Amino acid sequence: MTTGSTTTDPDARERDQAKTRIEAPTDARQGREVESPDTTSFASIWQLFGYAIVDADGTTAGPVARVWTDTASGKLGFIGLRTGRVRRQTHVIPARDARIDVQDRSIRVGYLTATMRNAPRHNTDVTLTADQARKVDTYYDNS
Repeated sequence: MTTGSTTTDPDARERDQAKTRIEAPTDARQGREVESPDTTSFASIWQLFGYAIVDADGTTAGPVARVWTDTASGKLGFIGLRTGRVRRQTHVIPARDARIDVQDRSIRVGYLTATMRNAPRHNTDVTLTADQARKVDTYYDNS
């Protein structure tokens, strides 16, 4: 007989906790977890290395070679697209409209592959300066 005390059943507690967890946004069309760069935590941004960058047409443009974050907020600011087999280059892409698919390990951006491959290049070993970030934004705003 129970007396009004709380349940000590570990399975019941786990079910109750599962009800209160905050889930990542889902893409209603595919039922997949999709995150915007604004909701991506600083810790998980570094897990994006090697994700496939998918262009506006659904074509894979290449892998993520570098990510640049806003130092004040820790949010994803720019993504580096690695291109070239012999002479590797990293082109910079703004992450403002990127959609991250955790299950497919891909990042969908609203630009075509040709636009990204002609974008400004940057050394992956150093941070982007404010001037370089403005040049990248200007390039994509004019494309």
